[in-house]
Amino acid sequence: MTKGGWREIDALRSRQVPLSSALIDAYAAYKQSNTKDETVLEHLRFEHPDYAAAFTVPASSDNSTVVGKGGKAVDAYYLLNRWIRGLDAGVYKGSPNIKDASKIWKMDRATRMGTVETWKQEMLQEQAEHIYDLGKQHDECVAQIATGFRSGEDSVLQSRRVIGCTTTGAAMYR
Repeated sequence: MTKGGWREIDALRSRQVPLSSALIDAYAAYKQSNTKDETVLEHLRFEHPDYAAAFTVPASSDNSTVVGKGGKAVDAYYLLNRWIRGLDAGVYKGSPNIKDASKIWKMDRATRMGTVETWKQEMLQEQAEHIYDLGKQHDECVAQIATGFRSGEDSVLQSRRVIGCTTTGAAMYR
């Protein structure tokens, strides 16, 4: 095999290794299928912006900390968690984004649970598509590496005048 052929194989190998790692990581994430509040909100921002707007906790105008029931500080997932549990917007009932999304906030608990399940399925579908894409890229890379090795063998056979020999002989007189 020529130096150029080896450089090409080395370049393909350096591309294949990160693809392999990314594929392993993506599969591990899919296997866990953990739908954290952060992941759900990120999904909503891109796929369902009306829901994302409804669950955005309004910023305090005077930099004060808003507290909910029990004196706990309200976090970025406060509205999402209340909606999933079938509750109203709590301390943010009068906020403009809540009023604008009244249709979302008026859903009954069963409809909300069905919507959450739909979101989970969409997120799993996205992960599966990502795994498929990475797997396809990885397989193409491995196939190109194999083709590179075969081309080296082909050039050896094409440059020789072989009438007949055993595989041992072919290997010895390469």
